[in-house]
Amino acid sequence: MILVVGPSPAFQQRMIFDVIARDTVNRAREVETLPSGKPINCARALRRLGASARVVLFLGGATGEWIRRGLETEGIPFRGVACAAENRIACTLFESACGRTTELVENARAVGAAEAEAFLAAAREELGGASALLLSGSLPEGFPPSIYRELTAEGARRGLPVVVDAQGAALLAAVEARPTVVKPNRAELAAALGRPLASPLDREAAMGEILRRGAANVVVSDGAREVALLQESRSMIFHPPAIQANNAIGSGDVLAAAILQALAEGRTMEEGVRWGIACAAANAAGPGYARFDPTRARSLLRRVTAA
Repeated sequence: MILVVGPSPAFQQRMIFDVIARDTVNRAREVETLPSGKPINCARALRRLGASARVVLFLGGATGEWIRRGLETEGIPFRGVACAAENRIACTLFESACGRTTELVENARAVGAAEAEAFLAAAREELGGASALLLSGSLPEGFPPSIYRELTAEGARRGLPVVVDAQGAALLAAVEARPTVVKPNRAELAAALGRPLASPLDREAAMGEILRRGAANVVVSDGAREVALLQESRSMIFHPPAIQANNAIGSGDVLAAAILQALAEGRTMEEGVRWGIACAAANAAGPGYARFDPTRARSLLRRVTAA
């Protein structure tokens, strides 16, 4: 079982318009809702790929109850840790006339110290049955970044491959415990290190810093553009296949999940990154939020190039 740990799921709404006009009423012609956020997207991706996966997350309030029911309906195994705060809401506005997507995302609400401790205890308990660990997403206020470091260290002690897809202090804390893979996007890596990454050389220098701090592999994505891999012995640049994008939201989560699935199955890091890129491209070409077709991903895999 691959364990996904992420305290910040979301009640996701996607509204589709022909075009959005400013300073007036805009009525969506189509609306869909689903449980989402990075940890749920990762677990959904793993299930799509045929892996056994379970997600640990906070559930609170009316939105938390809706997320619970959505996960049960989808058949995604989960362990919900109760919190007093309502789970956050994310809303995607899509304009079909121009293909523009606008994301409105609420920050996760604060949790108490006792709730954070209960979350850590639940995650540790679930690690007992895990074959791999994925730490995914931002942390709510009141959630110590050190928890990601503690879980990374626990996974490493158990000999598990550990992938960290986090931001800011949580990412830097986890790196200290020597995860197998750290996978931020370029903006997240820049924010974590507090400096712009304006060029490929800037990006490689930042990746090198993360490597020196403890990560075995660093993978940095940049939307539909190239994906960079840095290891102690080499660096590689991967180019995704050209696709007609439909909804790219969740593609970074799919990339992280597919890399971990490949590593858990004994494939190499290069094979994992190639597979992750193909799955992420399939997600972007489909309805998004990790609802992709693995058959399409396999066909796209042949078109992932590297240098």
